[in-house]
Amino acid sequence: MSKARIATLWLPLVGLFPSFLALAVIESHVHPRMVEYWVGDLVRDLGSSARFAHGLFVTSTVVACYIAVCCALLAYFCLGIARSSLPRARKKELAWTAVVLWIGFHGLLYGLTFLDLQLFDIAYGALVQVYGAAGSPVTESMTGPMVIPFLSRHLLSVLIPTAMAVGAVCAGSCHAVAVVESAGPDEGDAGKATTSLLHSLMAMSGLLVASSVLITVYFHLPAKLYASSEAASAYRDFAGAVSAFWGAILTLTLVAVYVPPAVGLRSLAGVPLSQLLNTGLDRTSVFFGSLKKSEAVVAALAPFLASLMANIL
Repeated sequence: MSKARIATLWLPLVGLFPSFLALAVIESHVHPRMVEYWVGDLVRDLGSSARFAHGLFVTSTVVACYIAVCCALLAYFCLGIARSSLPRARKKELAWTAVVLWIGFHGLLYGLTFLDLQLFDIAYGALVQVYGAAGSPVTESMTGPMVIPFLSRHLLSVLIPTAMAVGAVCAGSCHAVAVVESAGPDEGDAGKATTSLLHSLMAMSGLLVASSVLITVYFHLPAKLYASSEAASAYRDFAGAVSAFWGAILTLTLVAVYVPPAVGLRSLAGVPLSQLLNTGLDRTSVFFGSLKKSEAVVAALAPFLASLMANIL
């Protein structure tokens, strides 16, 4: 087994670490009474509104587009693994690793729901309470059972995009592993692998930017239910804080997925990443290498910046 393979076996797990770190931090820092106070303050001056129906239509459109983006990214990463120079058996291992990670994430998440964590109360329970207090027909539409027992339209609007996004992140993590393991010690090969990793980073950044936009739209939808501008403003403050929080977690996820493979490539070639980028694209300009590093930094920060911009708009 090569040194690069040994170093990258654990990498697919790292991309899921920020999400569970967020759970631990919120659980240890936020007192349950504070959550009750914060959420309880949101349930006032509510009423059924035609504006909510318009917002729900927009949100449904965003969800549909988002699922399409996730499918495209899944295909991109799976095709990248299939086209790598790795042995067929190793490609199957990576594919199964992505599937196991996807199942394991949802299994662990399902188990955590029985612990009544503060983050669940803030990110999902708060909206359930708002919809429950809004009255007919909002309550029946958003919290009533759908075709599947115990699953409402509201819950499905959370579960389906989340499942697709986690699948894309798991596939992207395994694709990053394939890129590193396919690289040779030659500077030219390592340079091309670095360029491939950068393109993968940009694609994943686009997905997580879309995730930030979807999360912002999701949390701002109930603002259309408020009858007074003061109550609506208080709710928007809540929605802005929560969506910015998730934007930061998505940026950390992107960093967790791509920084370790980049470090692995640098160690493999023994030269700086900017030089590897120049080699991979047949360039020697220092400015060009700096530009590519700037693109990588902007791509890494883009999910968090997108959540801030979406809140402003």
